Amino acid sequence: MDFDGIKLEPEERPEDLYQRLYSFVEDSMLTTTSRISHHGEVPSSDEEMTPTLENMIVLTWLRLVDKNLPTLVKQRYGTELRSLASLKPEISQALDSLLDEIQVSNEAKVLRSTFHKP
Repeated sequence: MDFDGIKLEPEERPEDLYQRLYSFVEDSMLTTTSRISHHGEVPSSDEEMTPTLENMIVLTWLRLVDKNLPTLVKQRYGTELRSLASLKPEISQALDSLLDEIQVSNEAKVLRSTFHKP
């Protein structure tokens, strides 16, 4: 439940937020020595980070940085999104320009709504 409390802190770099999300999930994974059971069974091997779980971490990261970012990333990277986690370095490098694009789009929407008021 603490995962839901993770937010982008003021003055925090988006990359640091990603690292906090990833570390939280990694630290929560079941191990044979943790003595925590799942459906009544103690795991026989340590849980590993799966591609699906990594994709979910990246998606959560995008949402927390800006709620419009997942939609823009989907438009920009299209067919490559089957492996969102593998695109994370590229997205991270392009993050400033993606956020600028969102800001420009939002400003244009505000401007259009100002001119179309009845």
